[in-house]
Amino acid sequence: MFIDEIAYVLFAIGFVGILTLYMTVSVYYNYRKNIKKKDNIDIYSIISGGLLPIGAIGIYLFIISLWGQLTWPLPGSYNILFFDPLMSLSIVLIGFAWAVKTKHKMHYVGLFSLLVGLMTIDYGITGYLLNLTQSPLGFMGLFVAFGLVGVFAFPVSLVLDNQPGKTSSHPRVWFFFVLMFWIFLIIASVLAFMIAGLALYPHLSTPP
Repeated sequence: MFIDEIAYVLFAIGFVGILTLYMTVSVYYNYRKNIKKKDNIDIYSIISGGLLPIGAIGIYLFIISLWGQLTWPLPGSYNILFFDPLMSLSIVLIGFAWAVKTKHKMHYVGLFSLLVGLMTIDYGITGYLLNLTQSPLGFMGLFVAFGLVGVFAFPVSLVLDNQPGKTSSHPRVWFFFVLMFWIFLIIASVLAFMIAGLALYPHLSTPP
């Protein structure tokens, strides 16, 4: 039996975006408060509170994407278009939660996130060129925005690991990467919520 979970999946992705924004802004706020101190702030203790929801959503997205790829519930090539990037995102989220939990360096997950981001952009542009959606611009915008979030997640992970602003002679360069990460994170989350909200009514009014 086909169960259309696309709307809730988009809501879940939006939730991840807001949680990630809250965590990284909290880190920056604490960094600014302690900028005159010599010791680095404890990044892991600040963001550890977000591990449970992010890890739980990552596991949920992994299960949904695995189910989608195995059962092929969507017509044509939509399974490839939606569930391939979704599976990769779930691995990034689970890897990030595990890295923080075990206090490993986060830039390895950040590098994988960069690769997933580039892949997601490619999927979005390809899907747009093939006209695989009724809202091509919104669809491509969602994929490209989340792809750029993944790309900028790599330098942000380096910032989290090394806090270079305390020792670097170019702290504004690092802040630029963080700022771009926030901007695309907000854009991607808003698009996810908007598309999910627009999809909710037809999905509930005409269930499969």
